[in-house]
Amino acid sequence: MLIFSLPINAVAAEAPAPTDTTNTRLKPTRLVALNWTLAETMVGLGYQPLGVGNLRGYQQWVAEPRMPDQVHDLGLRIQPNLELLATLNPDAILMPAFYEPMLDRLRPVAPFKVYKLYSTETDLWHRLQAVTRDVAQRLHDPSAADQLIHQTDATFKYWRQQLAQAASEPPPVLIVQFMDARHMRVFAKHGLYQLVLDQLGLRNVWDIPTNGWGFSMASIDELAQKSLPAETRLIIVDPMPLGVKERLQHSGLWQLLRPVQQQHVLNIPAVWSFGSLPSVQRFTRLLGAALVNDLAATNPPKTAARPQPDNAISP
Repeated sequence: MLIFSLPINAVAAEAPAPTDTTNTRLKPTRLVALNWTLAETMVGLGYQPLGVGNLRGYQQWVAEPRMPDQVHDLGLRIQPNLELLATLNPDAILMPAFYEPMLDRLRPVAPFKVYKLYSTETDLWHRLQAVTRDVAQRLHDPSAADQLIHQTDATFKYWRQQLAQAASEPPPVLIVQFMDARHMRVFAKHGLYQLVLDQLGLRNVWDIPTNGWGFSMASIDELAQKSLPAETRLIIVDPMPLGVKERLQHSGLWQLLRPVQQQHVLNIPAVWSFGSLPSVQRFTRLLGAALVNDLAATNPPKTAARPQPDNAISP
């Protein structure tokens, strides 16, 4: 029995790609972004961070927008290389609120700005817009935030239309990311993926409470106990730990899951689940294309996803 109804790279090939942002198009700055969410915000606004924590991890977990080659790798995000940071002499350091324990070590290096990114207290969509506008102000380019927010709204609108054309009632979804062969994050309320589902009018079948990051941990056993609608699409977000795909092929419990039996399992490339507007756009494109193309394969008269206009998708 198949584990995935599409090969790992199929959706990436079918999904509309954002307009390429080459290194030469990004304006250099002297701002450091210690975490990936603020780093991708800067790139989405058209600016190059001076330094970012753990660039190799960024490439694996965030993927887009691409980080320019000239950006310095500061080492671990929560334990940056302070000597390198001091040598770079940034004008300011952008960091999330949960990095506050390191503030005393950063004070001698440069001024800093702390952002509260994810929580259960406020609406994520409005909070990400506010963060985007604040970063743009620090870059002395508030119009860049207007453009990025407009592009994100246009991306929502485009994929809402595509899904409405593909099915009168799009199928419900369940979104997971594997931690090992038996355990996974299941995404719902308070998170970036749920933000996208809400904007696209899609129903999430996961009704278990989530944390401030928008996920709860679950095992395959717990998923097997859920009574899922027959049309549910199980969305698996990369990266997948080494060996997990092979182990699932021999998991009797996994094969009993209703979406697996129905061959309603879709795999999409990595999207930073704790990201900002560039990741919101990326997940919208990839999820929208995966569902539209899957519905087109299931219902041949329907039309597969058409490329999205550049003005709606360029970061």
